[in-house]
Amino acid sequence: MDVYDSYQVDALKNDRQKVLTEFKTHLSTLLKAIGDPRYRNARQFTCNIVPNVPQQDSTLGDCGVWVCKFMTELVKGRRLCISEDPKHEAYKSRLIMLETFYNRVIT
Repeated sequence: MDVYDSYQVDALKNDRQKVLTEFKTHLSTLLKAIGDPRYRNARQFTCNIVPNVPQQDSTLGDCGVWVCKFMTELVKGRRLCISEDPKHEAYKSRLIMLETFYNRVIT
């Protein structure tokens, strides 16, 4: 399982491990509830922290922007590739999201 962590602060490494352990527990419960036999192995999934993930600027609260950006690229089957400064990329993504949502609500 690939983990895209846009807030890789050394002080939070232990918290990240706790979150991933809890996630695997919940995933196992969900898989069991829907009758998927993979629930037996869900807690043993390997979590790969993806390197070179653009890091959010905590002062701007970019977490939601990066989640949307990651999901958009993953749904399209592409790896996230940022060629610009992450702050500028987050700003551009905000504008795209604003335009997309605004146009759908208004029209």
